[in-house]
Amino acid sequence: MSKAARKDRHPVDVRRRHAPSGKQDKHHTKKITPPGERKNYNRLIAYVVIASLVPIPFSLGKYFEFNSPGAFDSGAYVYSAKHILDGAEIGVEEKPSAKLGTLTLNMLGVKLFGFSDTGPKIVQMLLQLAALLLMFVTMKKLFGVLAAGVGVIVASVYLSAPFIAKYGNVKEQ
Repeated sequence: MSKAARKDRHPVDVRRRHAPSGKQDKHHTKKITPPGERKNYNRLIAYVVIASLVPIPFSLGKYFEFNSPGAFDSGAYVYSAKHILDGAEIGVEEKPSAKLGTLTLNMLGVKLFGFSDTGPKIVQMLLQLAALLLMFVTMKKLFGVLAAGVGVIVASVYLSAPFIAKYGNVKEQ
């Protein structure tokens, strides 16, 4: 039997030809999910898991940071920022001990949220969230979703752990 004759006698083709119009065979109505849709669904699940796991250690660390007294030098940094914003000349009337980035962050926090230690902490938190987002996007492009998710979760723990990020120059720098 030739290939053409075998092709014409294929059972699926025979069923399609003889099926009444408007009705289909039960075997052909089963929806098969294409691989692209499955991949998108799995990626969505990964994003939901990552988005739910990252804020937990980050918010716990921020809770402890906001509700405990600051390091000994953070008050001096905020005072220097307030004094400079009030018009003091740097190097003449005010000699800040903070480095330029820390001083700028404290000045921004004092300007936006008033003279307190909370303003610079809020600005720091917003910058950390932006850094976590950029870190996730970059790592996802380089290493994939799983590695990016694990990296961002670990980074959120280390950014907000009170014993690591609270004392010394780690918080300010």
